[in-house]
Amino acid sequence: MKNPIAIRISGIGGQGNILMGLTLAKAAVYDGKEVVQTQSYSEQVRGGMSHCDVLIGDDPIDYPKAEQFDIMYFMHSLPFLEYHKLLKSNGVIFIDSTSVKEIPNVVRRITKKILTLPITELSVKKFGTPVVANMVGLGVMIKTCGIVSMDSVKKALKDLVKKSYIDTDMRAVEYGYTLVQKEYRIKQNFYSSKRLTTNFE
Repeated sequence: MKNPIAIRISGIGGQGNILMGLTLAKAAVYDGKEVVQTQSYSEQVRGGMSHCDVLIGDDPIDYPKAEQFDIMYFMHSLPFLEYHKLLKSNGVIFIDSTSVKEIPNVVRRITKKILTLPITELSVKKFGTPVVANMVGLGVMIKTCGIVSMDSVKKALKDLVKKSYIDTDMRAVEYGYTLVQKEYRIKQNFYSSKRLTTNFE
């Protein structure tokens, strides 16, 4: 059996990181994957830290939580400072540089696969609002890591988003998909008695 891919999407309340994670999880289900999705909020509705964890695998997932993550996406500096050390060695980290201005040296020691883009700023310029930054970021993530298909993301959005927002959210995902060229394809390892890891090409 193979290890699931562990993904954490972090931000603050109101940034839409939970919807981003839900869309990713639903898309993976449409792709025929085994999926576990969990989320955590602070008591503060807006401005408090929150994160959404998604585990995606080819085989049944026997434990619903991850202690380290293959992929991490940070929308804000607060969760970045709190959680960045949970990235697995050689994992992929996405950073919205609109908010996160500095990257500690420890992150560069963990991985060289660091992708920084001013996602929120680009969203405002393209769509006139920061609200779709989560969908732009989702497009960046799926293009870079190939976790789920674009067709499945669009199906998931139809299930999760109000009809009045679907068109804009789909265009935002497609826009994010065009922003990057680098690809890190995931290679899952099988369970073994040794420490479990997931590698990227």
